Amino acid sequence: MVSRTKKRPGVSQLCMAPIYVFIVASIALGGGPGQLDFALLAWCIAALFLIVSRPWQNWNSSLRALPSPAQGAVWLWLTLPFFQLVPLPPSIWQTLPGSEIRTAIAQHFGMGSQWMPLSLSPIETTYTAIVSLGMFTFFTAIISLTERQLRQAIWVIVGMFALATTIGVIQYTSSGQLLQFHSLAHRTSLLGFFANKNHMALALACMIPLGYALIKDLPGEGAIKNYQFACLFGLVFALLITTNSRAGLAFGMIATLATLFHIAPKRRALVASIFVGAVALLSAILSLVPNIAIVMERFGNTSEDGRLDMLAQSWPLIEQYSATGSGFGSFSEVFVPNEKLEWLLPNYVNQLHNDWVQFVMEGGIPAGLIIILVIISLTMATLKARAQGEQHSSSGSFEANILWASMVIIALFGLHSIIDYPARRIASLMLLIFALSLTMRPYVLAQRKLAMANS
Repeated sequence: MVSRTKKRPGVSQLCMAPIYVFIVASIALGGGPGQLDFALLAWCIAALFLIVSRPWQNWNSSLRALPSPAQGAVWLWLTLPFFQLVPLPPSIWQTLPGSEIRTAIAQHFGMGSQWMPLSLSPIETTYTAIVSLGMFTFFTAIISLTERQLRQAIWVIVGMFALATTIGVIQYTSSGQLLQFHSLAHRTSLLGFFANKNHMALALACMIPLGYALIKDLPGEGAIKNYQFACLFGLVFALLITTNSRAGLAFGMIATLATLFHIAPKRRALVASIFVGAVALLSAILSLVPNIAIVMERFGNTSEDGRLDMLAQSWPLIEQYSATGSGFGSFSEVFVPNEKLEWLLPNYVNQLHNDWVQFVMEGGIPAGLIIILVIISLTMATLKARAQGEQHSSSGSFEANILWASMVIIALFGLHSIIDYPARRIASLMLLIFALSLTMRPYVLAQRKLAMANS
């Protein structure tokens, strides 16, 4: 006789294949800017493969297990880009904030009476809508996985980033001459499948807590696992240096310190002191190496990249569009016409480099509401995890370690989004959605256990 547990898996083993394909396609094809090319087409096919493998009943049942703020955030995040593409009558779109230039152009060409969407960049918003639908399906799939299936999915993610790292080493040692996948990229750095060194560095930093959770799950004694984690940290730290990313090094340190706090929660002051001293000593030694010294010097020179200047220059646009939004992906379309001559830089301004602010600017009040709902949902998930840990003493379990790792990953993304735009690349966004889904899994698991107990 087959047990109830095997009769009711979260996702059938056959349906794991589309999840694996989606993960592989996201990492291998989604590291660069969104363009209408073969990579996007291949990713869309992988996303469609995942969508058709997930019946509507499975989506709905999984989402209904989540708390109301999480459900609201998910549905609003999914539908908002599509809403921005709905054609509006001229009496509406011509009165929206910031529509003066578009109205003047439309009237000049005799198109002032046509219906147009809210988005000032419909093509980019369509791209966002497509990506959102794929990530929405991925989210509903991950929160429904069993523990065994989740392990498999995590190993696929880690394996793909290990492959990306191998490719990155070849890129770095060849001075960017081999295995480059993007025409515009930081070619002299370790990139893997990414075009931006900071995005690859963030992914490497995320592998520290995720790798620790996997090491903790492996058989063996505690001392051996601590040695394995030390090797993992040493490897990731060396790789972060080759990315030439200041943010990556900083986030690698934060991820490592958070992991050490998790290992020794009762000795955090001692751990922090030893860690800071070790980092200072290691930095002093490594600063003698010319290539590493260049990275170290960039920590003290943050004015060259112009991030703060760009935010100040964009503030009038933020105030103008923060109510209704300019449409996802429209920042460059809005910024360039309003760019003053004295602001001009040699580089093209593609993003605001503060995704918190840009998300609200492009999405308006609904985007701000999404952020609030996500913060509330994560707070609820954290309190729930703490309560369960105190009641069941499960802090050493696989589920508890993975939940902790996901919180660290989300925190790293939140910090990085203050100075960059990691969630605007499919590969990075997949990792963030994966972490967010892990925080919501306990609600689905609790509902599943209750249903099985009542049946």
